[in-house]
Amino acid sequence: MPKLSEEDKILKKKIRERINQLVDVYFESQTDASKNLDIDRQNFNAWINAKSNRGPTIYSINRFCKTIDISLVDFFDSPIFK
Repeated sequence: MPKLSEEDKILKKKIRERINQLVDVYFESQTDASKNLDIDRQNFNAWINAKSNRGPTIYSINRFCKTIDISLVDFFDSPIFK
């Protein structure tokens, strides 16, 4: 896996923050979120763990958004990304 640029690392951090923000709003816990998304808990943890090199793909983010009934535009239209 190629090294991430500083800009990519910042974007990855913002995506992780946004997912955590939405998990807090739409789910009782991270476990609840992974169950509703039908995603293995370990894979979901990799999305939100700052130490992990792995993150969600755009397809996974889209799946997450569909589960909570928001669009990708809504996901990225957040002050976190400004």
